[in-house]
Amino acid sequence: MNRFEFYKSLYEIEDKKWTELHNSLNIPLAVIAIIGAAIYTYIINFHYCEFNFNTWVFILLCSMSGILLIISIIYLIKVFVFSFQTDYNYRHIGYTDELEEFYMTILNRYPNTNSDRVVMATLDYENFLIERYALFSGANLRINKAWSAYLNRGKVFLVSSLVFVIIAFIPFLVNRFYHIPLI
Repeated sequence: MNRFEFYKSLYEIEDKKWTELHNSLNIPLAVIAIIGAAIYTYIINFHYCEFNFNTWVFILLCSMSGILLIISIIYLIKVFVFSFQTDYNYRHIGYTDELEEFYMTILNRYPNTNSDRVVMATLDYENFLIERYALFSGANLRINKAWSAYLNRGKVFLVSSLVFVIIAFIPFLVNRFYHIPLI
């Protein structure tokens, strides 16, 4: 594999990661809504008439889930803020018309009398693209790493919050079972 293909593949990998990171925000937002709705439903429908062990466990589990949900939301907000701050820093090779115009500029540097004019211009242009691919793939890698770090932390806290909500269903169910009206 030559240098051009190597740097081009690195650039394409980072560009694909950027797209995947943008698309991966939808599911956490839906899970946040589900967890928030579950916590709200639990708290509203729980019977707090007596403070026994079940009630304390329920309050503890819902509190932990709420705290983890808030931490997750903070990290996901950091992802959005980071996205707004870095989207304009994300490096793209350029528009095709600009690249073609630059190639023609390089080609015009060499005199028409030179028989290797096209070959030399093509080599210069390829070196220019190699330089841009190398520079831009490195810069995009740094952006993607920072962004995915925030996103992964947010997802870890979100999954932890979901686990506490699921566990909180047990004391909620016990509470509902003991407060069923007798007919």
